[in-house]
Amino acid sequence: MIRVNWDDAQAYVSWMGKAYSLPTEAQWEKDTRGRLGRKYPWGNGEPDRNICNFGGANHKTVEVQKIEPQMYGIHQMAGNVREWCVTKWQSDYKDYEQKVDNSPEGRDARVLRGGSWFVNRGYLRCAFRGWNLPNSRGSNFGFRVVSPGF
Repeated sequence: MIRVNWDDAQAYVSWMGKAYSLPTEAQWEKDTRGRLGRKYPWGNGEPDRNICNFGGANHKTVEVQKIEPQMYGIHQMAGNVREWCVTKWQSDYKDYEQKVDNSPEGRDARVLRGGSWFVNRGYLRCAFRGWNLPNSRGSNFGFRVVSPGF
């Protein structure tokens, strides 16, 4: 899904049931870096358009399965869309308690990870972090769901 704000993503997750959620920022980063601490989801090699949708070349998203899966068999962890996380934004998340926070109270900024079709290669690194307000929409905003047993 694209052009969704954090509230839309949360509504979808609620519809799916209590066992599902948006990923925490820590979960998202683990799925991109893996245990090897990779620079990018596919490894340390620089991005190219055969492994990632970025750089505005298409000026749109591409079908998720069009590009080969990356770490853990997951598709498009870098590029295509920036992905909402359930985590509230902090400028430094080292030592920050990573927990699911679905609370609608307040309008605290939420984390967005993963670069997108719109950005240059520098924003595709696993370590790159961004944020926006929960009611913000962007043509390059999307989300993925964490399933039970993750």
